[in-house]
Amino acid sequence: MNARTLRILIGVLVVLGAWVLFVERPYKDDIRGPSSKKGRVFKDFDPAGATQVAITAGGATTNLEKDGGTWIVSEGRFRADQEAVTEMLAKVDTMIIGSVASVNPAKQSTFGVDTSGVHVVIEGGGGANFWLGTSSPDFSGLFLRVDGKNEVYSVPAVTRFNFERGQQTWRDKRVVPFQAEEIRAIEMTWADTTVTLTREGPDSLKTSNWSVSGNLPGQTSSPAKPNDARLIANTLGNLMADTFPTVQDTIPPVWEPLVYRFDLTAANGDHAVIEVGPKLAKGQHVVRRAGDDKSVVLIGPWRFTRFKKGYDQLKSVEPAASPATP
Repeated sequence: MNARTLRILIGVLVVLGAWVLFVERPYKDDIRGPSSKKGRVFKDFDPAGATQVAITAGGATTNLEKDGGTWIVSEGRFRADQEAVTEMLAKVDTMIIGSVASVNPAKQSTFGVDTSGVHVVIEGGGGANFWLGTSSPDFSGLFLRVDGKNEVYSVPAVTRFNFERGQQTWRDKRVVPFQAEEIRAIEMTWADTTVTLTREGPDSLKTSNWSVSGNLPGQTSSPAKPNDARLIANTLGNLMADTFPTVQDTIPPVWEPLVYRFDLTAANGDHAVIEVGPKLAKGQHVVRRAGDDKSVVLIGPWRFTRFKKGYDQLKSVEPAASPATP
């Protein structure tokens, strides 16, 4: 090969390379973000516009609806787990069409994309209506069929739990309506004991100092053990329901005397009073936000053991004075 031929070949390669980079632009999604939804199951779906979701599995349907920007479980009008709903809608938006497993209507039951599967209907944002079936052979995803069509696709990175949670687990399990980082004061009461923890200064929860006071004589405001105070604030701020009452559970009409009462104050002045009532037969306490019977959840007693610390246990121990040097 002479030099002239080599220069021609190099020139052709340069032209082809420029064509691929600037015309075909195979990496444009990585650099500038997705320019289309090519390959996705629902190309016209916009999660932000979704207003209602109906999920049917095992003969039971859970309905979710957006009410003033907040997702709720229609059955009972309970607040839904906002993060879980957002993740589910994002999953619908990003589902990719895999290989075609079948186009034969008679084989829909083989892949679980008939009435034995999970039926998801989304309204708003362009909508989506599909059936989810069994796992793909490599367990990397599920089989999917768009309602009204015969094609059965495998869709990677999708699990039934993304959609099939049931009414119990679509509900919001958070007990305290604000985050641990927002908590500035905690008043804990059990029996005849009340202990108050107050967060000092503007530091973050991880580095903040606290003071402690009590309701008994001599229990004046004193520095608290910071690690213990932070642990209580963090645990309360992240307190979750173990489960929710069912129709078989009898919620007592009277909770007094309460087992525990937590009065929490947020940085913006908001209050949340958490009442811990008696145990049910299954051994879990009934717990609610004061005055809100819709917020009743069930929580095991072990979750509250770390809170039962009195003034003396939470008060910081002053270091002993060093003996004077002669």
